[in-house]
Amino acid sequence: MTDEVRDMIVESAATFFNRFGFKHTTMENIAESIHKAKGLIYYYFKSKEELFKEVLWNDIRRIKAHLMATANSEDDTHITLKKFVHARLELLEGATSYHEVIKAQIYHKSHVFLDDIKNDFEDFEKSQLSSIIRRGEQRGDFKVESIPSTVNGILTVLGSLDFSLFLIKKRVELDTINDEISTLIVNSVRREIA
Repeated sequence: MTDEVRDMIVESAATFFNRFGFKHTTMENIAESIHKAKGLIYYYFKSKEELFKEVLWNDIRRIKAHLMATANSEDDTHITLKKFVHARLELLEGATSYHEVIKAQIYHKSHVFLDDIKNDFEDFEKSQLSSIIRRGEQRGDFKVESIPSTVNGILTVLGSLDFSLFLIKKRVELDTINDEISTLIVNSVRREIA
C-alpha cells in the first residue's frame, strides 16, 4: 500500500509540475488531486523540493535508459551519434520537469537542490558520447584531436540549444532543427577519406 500511495503522489506531482512548473505547484494541489491529506505527502517527502527531485529523477532515469540503449547500439557509429543527439533533444523536449533545471540556469535562479541531478546527467552524457566517439575512432569512422574536448564541444552546442528548442511550438521546426544539428555534429567528427 505504501508504494502505491507514494507512486500516486509522484504521478500527481509530475502532472502539476509539468503543467504549472515548480514555483506555481503547491503541496495542497497535489494532495487535493489524489484526495489525501497534505500531511500524508509530507510523510513521504520532507518538502516540495524533495518531491520535485523525485519527479525529475524519474524523468532522468527514463531518458538515461533510452540514451544508453541508443549509444550501445551496433549501428554504424555515424548513425549511432546522430541517433543519440536526436534522441537526447527529443527526450529532453518531453521532460518538462528538466525544463525547470534549464530555466534556472538561463535565469540564474538558484535550485541548488537540483545540482546533483544536473551533474549526474552531464557526467552520463559525457560518458555515453565518449564511448560513441571512441568506438568511431577505433572503427576508423571518426577522427578527433581530443575526445574530452570534442565531447565538451558537443555538449556546449546541445546545452545552448536546449532552452530555445523547448520554446518552439511547431513540431516540424523542432524536427528540422534536430536533424540539422545532429547531422552537423556527426559531420564535425567524421573522418575525411582522402
